[in-house]
Amino acid sequence: MNDFVGVPERRRLRPACCYGGVKVAEIRNYVKPRRLYRYRSIEHIDRELEAIEDGYLFCAAYKDMNDPMEGVYSASERLRRSSVYRNFEIDILSDKRRLGICSFSEVHNHELMWAHYASRFKGIRIEYDLIQLLKRGRLCAHAL
Repeated sequence: MNDFVGVPERRRLRPACCYGGVKVAEIRNYVKPRRLYRYRSIEHIDRELEAIEDGYLFCAAYKDMNDPMEGVYSASERLRRSSVYRNFEIDILSDKRRLGICSFSEVHNHELMWAHYASRFKGIRIEYDLIQLLKRGRLCAHAL
């Protein structure tokens, strides 16, 4: 699943994110898709309908994610040699424990998504308007 991923608008690099004065990531400018989709299992249909009715998105706790590569990062050599690296690593692990994740796809008819995330083609696909989601601000609900 794509976790809020866009298509690169241009290859020009944006300012870098820093941690303790050390560059840790470079940010690129992305085009935002108009619509996003969530493929959902029918096992939790009541939860999904409640979320739609009450205007929130269900966000799974990081520890409950089914993708072993979810949240994996690779620090640059420069960061690993930095005096702040250990604190940076502790902060990331701490943040992951408090994190809720809501995954979307930009593809509305992806067979693999239907198979894996929508009860083997028996589930539902929910369409969201990205502009409306962004206007609403923080709208995730999850139990940690």
